[in-house]
Amino acid sequence: GYAICAQQIKILWQEKQKNLQEVEKNSDFKVDTTTNPPTIPSGEVQKYEKYEKALAAAQATEKRILRVEGVKRTLIKSLSGFKNDAAIKELLSKFKSDSQWPRRAGMAEALGTLSHPEIDAALLEQLKKDSEPQVKIAIMDALKARKSSPAVPAICDQLKNELWQVKVTAISALQALGSKEAVEPLIASLEKADGRLKLEI
Repeated sequence: GYAICAQQIKILWQEKQKNLQEVEKNSDFKVDTTTNPPTIPSGEVQKYEKYEKALAAAQATEKRILRVEGVKRTLIKSLSGFKNDAAIKELLSKFKSDSQWPRRAGMAEALGTLSHPEIDAALLEQLKKDSEPQVKIAIMDALKARKSSPAVPAICDQLKNELWQVKVTAISALQALGSKEAVEPLIASLEKADGRLKLEI
């Protein structure tokens, strides 16, 4: 169940990304402010319509993402039933070794809700070595939920990631953790923000 949700969300994020690219491409339409109310000149109408259509599509996709996220959260609660030491250690072992990224992402989110001294270290280790963006996002969300201050340097490193979705999650996590260590990297990242990243933050 979680794997299906994770894959759907990844596809929807890609769809939203295309919509936002179209929004950005057509956002420079001109508006005639000498009229009351302001109007779109005839030569700009087509660009304006493309902008409106892409914006509406991006918003609709975001609503679909939120619905799937709701289902995913319900499934995570079932994974969060691991309470005793042995069960959590087994979950940590599977998290580190599972070959399927949707399962690693699901376990990361579940670990964010559990209490165990080995969880933070396992999440940090996986954040550094996992190549799947959705897993990185899930891990940073988990570290944010756990209020893990030692995670700040590793999350700061994710501000350099080429994918805007990963950067947005890193910014959100760092803002929530509120560490002074994150101030300069955050400012630098926000100053360089453009395109889809700028639209999201």
